[in-house]
Amino acid sequence: MKRKMILKLSSIILSAVLMLSIIPLGTFTARANQSVAYAGGFNTNYTLTGNPADDIVAIAVAQEGRNGSQFGYSEGWCDNFISDCAILAGCAKAVPQGGDVSDFLYNLVSAGATKVSSPQKGDVVIFYSGSLAKHAGLMKDSVNCINGNFNGTSDYNRYVATYSYSTVNSYNGWWCEFYRPKYHTHSYGAWQTVTAATCTTAGTQKCYCACGDSKTQSIPALGHSWNDGVVTKQPTCEEKGVKTYTCTRSSCGATRTEDIAPLDHAYETVTVPATCTEDAYTRFTCSHCHKTYTEPLDGWSEWSATPPPANAKDTRQKTQYRYKTKETSTGTDPEKSGWTKDPNGTTWKKTASGTHVYFSRPSGFNSGAYSNYASSPLSPSSTATTKREVSSAAHKSYIYWHWAFPYTYGVGTNTYIGSNYGDTCPSYSDAATVWEAFESDIDLTELTYSDGCVRVQGHSNYSYNWFKVEVFQQTYTDYAKQYSYYRWTDWSAWQDEAVASTSDKQVEQRTVYSYMSDDNKAIGHNPGDWIIDKEPSVGVEGSKHKECTKCHAVLETVTIPALDPVIIGDLNGDGIINGKDGILCSQALVGWDVDYSEAAADVNGDGKFNGKDGILLFQYLAGWDVVLG
Repeated sequence: MKRKMILKLSSIILSAVLMLSIIPLGTFTARANQSVAYAGGFNTNYTLTGNPADDIVAIAVAQEGRNGSQFGYSEGWCDNFISDCAILAGCAKAVPQGGDVSDFLYNLVSAGATKVSSPQKGDVVIFYSGSLAKHAGLMKDSVNCINGNFNGTSDYNRYVATYSYSTVNSYNGWWCEFYRPKYHTHSYGAWQTVTAATCTTAGTQKCYCACGDSKTQSIPALGHSWNDGVVTKQPTCEEKGVKTYTCTRSSCGATRTEDIAPLDHAYETVTVPATCTEDAYTRFTCSHCHKTYTEPLDGWSEWSATPPPANAKDTRQKTQYRYKTKETSTGTDPEKSGWTKDPNGTTWKKTASGTHVYFSRPSGFNSGAYSNYASSPLSPSSTATTKREVSSAAHKSYIYWHWAFPYTYGVGTNTYIGSNYGDTCPSYSDAATVWEAFESDIDLTELTYSDGCVRVQGHSNYSYNWFKVEVFQQTYTDYAKQYSYYRWTDWSAWQDEAVASTSDKQVEQRTVYSYMSDDNKAIGHNPGDWIIDKEPSVGVEGSKHKECTKCHAVLETVTIPALDPVIIGDLNGDGIINGKDGILCSQALVGWDVDYSEAAADVNGDGKFNGKDGILLFQYLAGWDVVLG
């Protein structure tokens, strides 16, 4: 008896294994009774936005393909996967954990979730077999759901995958309900400083939501607030200076220094011309430190385009160059002030591009979520300055749409209000109160009726009858006419380096000259006449000198002998006053060129030699009672 029971049990297990092996779709565990704080092992390649529905789906999508072993789940984990995603998304209160799927659903509803008829992103879908909750998924959008604990042979190797909820419904006759969690979107108050930032260290601040949640963020270090600085060491021509800056924040007081570049010598030049004894030179004097040095002039003139004079001692010449370059610019204006338009430089510039999606709206179609799709194709266009290129229309997708009566859900079954259209395609003018549409990248048509209505198996619980509209797309590119302009710069300075002429560079050249001049050489002294510095007198020497007529340098100095004693009236200096002196006096007075002593000739002592002296001398020679001198 015991052996029979064992064989019977083995047969049942074997039958179950065989049944599982022939299921065409992913298999699901009926229970998910593991309850942990957070299993871990999640891929973190996602970005949170603060929107709970978007974030929980983003986290779930990032886990696609990962299995229970990678997460650390040890038993059925479809609902645990959803609640763990909620933990990571910060919405664990709205999607709490449970034991099996029924417990999970109970906790979900207790947390405020409401049953909805049309699912949307972030909703939880509960799948039933009869009245038993068997599996939980997370709606990725209005059609597809993300399933944990999917496929495989054990809880360890089953993985995360996405299927449409209608596909999951088809598994073993399951049906589903949708629940919208009571997601809480945090509303944080103003930031409050916890630790103030300093010049060099970051601070922290927090803000709080009414639910008790908080966010913390760093306050960047303030950075020093330097003053304008004070020069603490003046730079010289050859040494750096120092400027010291102090942080103006009273709690800091930090300082920093910067080098002040040396002034460098600022030489002012003076050309000193040649003198009688020195060649010409240039004197350089720094206006900062007054350092001075000289350089001799080599005697060559400055380079000039003027040919040298015919009497130049020596000449030299060289070629110099100057140029101007071609500047270019582009724009959409036919003319640009100050520029010349290049007749060969007109092109088309791309200004915009994009994709144009459109479909022809049938009678009664409610645009709804598809109002951003156009209703007609684009056409190419062209003007003198703009044009649009448009591709041929290509298939993009299908939009399925219908009208239906409202409905409610019972427990484990659907109850319809009103009559069902069955297989008859409805008219938009019927007394329907629900309008629905969805877009599909693939053709879901299973059966097309003569009136244009299609039947999409498994998409909706309340109507299988849909109109199908094909959606097309085009690409377009817009262009604007682009003009090219050019202009020439001003001439550069003349330079010795050769420059080649190109299409973008105009070049001019000239010959310049320099010649040797004696003007910079010492010219030597030019002596003048003797200049009496001191007249000689009786017994006292005199002196005289010669000067250069150009520089007035004293070239020679000599002594004038002292005068012998003078006998008044002895004009010929023979020591006797007689008629010879009278004759010599007469000759001198009438202008003869005779040699006589002027001191002896001034017989009346008035400091002059004239006729009075002659009369007095002759009176003396005649024996008159007169006194000479």
